[in-house]
Amino acid sequence: MTKELDGPLRFLGRWLPVLGWVLIMMVVTTDLGSLPNSQRLLNPVFRWFNPKMTPRQLYMANVWVRKSCHVAEFAVLAILVWRARRLMRKPWFGHGTLSSVFVVLTTCGLLALFTEFVQYVSERRSASPWDVLINLGGAVLGVGLVFLFRAIRSRFRRSSPGGNEGQSPPGSHPESGP
Repeated sequence: MTKELDGPLRFLGRWLPVLGWVLIMMVVTTDLGSLPNSQRLLNPVFRWFNPKMTPRQLYMANVWVRKSCHVAEFAVLAILVWRARRLMRKPWFGHGTLSSVFVVLTTCGLLALFTEFVQYVSERRSASPWDVLINLGGAVLGVGLVFLFRAIRSRFRRSSPGGNEGQSPPGSHPESGP
């Protein structure tokens, strides 16, 4: 592979999962993800678990699942953006953790605003500023999961036999000799 193609292909490879996830999000932002469509899919499942659910309970269960999906989809987006950004040699705004949080949350926030705008202009969808906040909550959850994973990985590496914790410096092992 030539050196000219190496950069763009690497960039595309890092950001393709993000782009794919955003495309999925855009599809469900359209009328396809409207409340009547999700009710058609979810109500039989809810009725299977509890056949005596009232229409109000079915509605609230649908709302709960839909809002949970908002949180989950933006948590996944935040994790994917974090991953893509951390793999870049020279990421925008530098390599620092704070700059990573800024870029991830800004990206997710802009996308949250855009998805609500798409829903606003759609006939069968309604936009809500609360949904933007729920989406940002999902992004914050995603960043929190990244930090949790990094902390667990760091602790695991320190306590593993190949880690540096508890090892003596080279040449100081009793069997190494003078």
